[in-house]
Amino acid sequence: MLLKNCRLIPELSGNIKFVDSDIEIVDGRIKGVYESGTRDGFFEQVVDMGGRTVLPGFIDLHVHLGLSAGSVLEDNIRTVGKQVLDAMRYAQSSLKAGFTTLRDAGAAYGAATSLRNEINSGRILGPNILACGKILTPTETGNDYFHGLYSEFNGRDEAIAFAREEFKAGADYIKVMGSGAFMNPGGEPGAAIALDEELKALVEIASMKNSYVAVHAHGPSAVRQAIRCKVRTIEHGSMVDEAGIEELKAEGSFLVPTVIGLFTWDEATRNNPREWEKIEPMLSAIERSIKNAYKAGLKLGFGTDMGVPDCLHGENGKEFIIRHDLLGMSPLDILLQATRYSAEIAMIDNKVGTIEAGKAADLVVVDGNPLKDIRCVKDAITCIYKDGKKVEL
Repeated sequence: MLLKNCRLIPELSGNIKFVDSDIEIVDGRIKGVYESGTRDGFFEQVVDMGGRTVLPGFIDLHVHLGLSAGSVLEDNIRTVGKQVLDAMRYAQSSLKAGFTTLRDAGAAYGAATSLRNEINSGRILGPNILACGKILTPTETGNDYFHGLYSEFNGRDEAIAFAREEFKAGADYIKVMGSGAFMNPGGEPGAAIALDEELKALVEIASMKNSYVAVHAHGPSAVRQAIRCKVRTIEHGSMVDEAGIEELKAEGSFLVPTVIGLFTWDEATRNNPREWEKIEPMLSAIERSIKNAYKAGLKLGFGTDMGVPDCLHGENGKEFIIRHDLLGMSPLDILLQATRYSAEIAMIDNKVGTIEAGKAADLVVVDGNPLKDIRCVKDAITCIYKDGKKVEL
């Protein structure tokens, strides 16, 4: 297949020296990228993009396919079968929004790993999924609120045992709680809750599997602890301070902000004084911290936290807009975060993240120039290709 008359962005396409391009696809992978009109030969199918912008498939490094964006308590009482079927719908909604790769940041009952396996088998259509299985956490206030989502540990040995169980069950990476959480009743988002020895043990086990650890960390002490313990990805980082930013520059950890997930709360939460008094004061801190991280030149990942209250799966594209409008990020930098950078951070850049020969033909076609108007990546998608096959929108 040949996609002709594509407008590419060089920084997302192997730094090619031309913009007007043709993309050759064979067996679901990109065979080559050529200057428009220079590729001769017979092609079984030729599709004229008409000068539209073709982007690598988007990557969301932080979603919860086991959560509905509604009531967590109602989510908890769903049957295992319904959780898996719902997860399939949520994943397909995100795919139709251009997100061809999702990293699930914790789901109960193996919902995300089971879904990943079915998609990989070709039996159902869906995005690429990286799954951590259950979230590992020290025993902590509010954990019971998320029935079936957590494996609680106390100490290094228990942390190791649970990490091995998750890898045995098919986890792609390990997710651990390093600080309190907004959604946990009684949880303090700024408070660190894990020991260095626990995090270091998890990192060691993950490295033996050629994998890594992602840590939920809001407060500055939890962020710096994760860096110190060689954790690869720091989820949220809502209150990262200047010292943490400087350490992120020097070390091998990466920040994955989830801005829209922290600024979008349902009416029930906003009208709950106990919850809102914990959340509302943090919003200005989040804005300030992530702005500072961006200005410092950090390579940021792209996450949304879709599945938490009022963050509906399929609306992942709102993250593009809030990063631009609220945080002042340039369209090119946001696109890099949602493609090339996130692929590098998740250690999948040999497969996805850019439009280059040898990589999966996961593509998003938009009507417009996202470098001039970032909204077109949310509002003007004309077609999506997953492994070279057109996705029906």
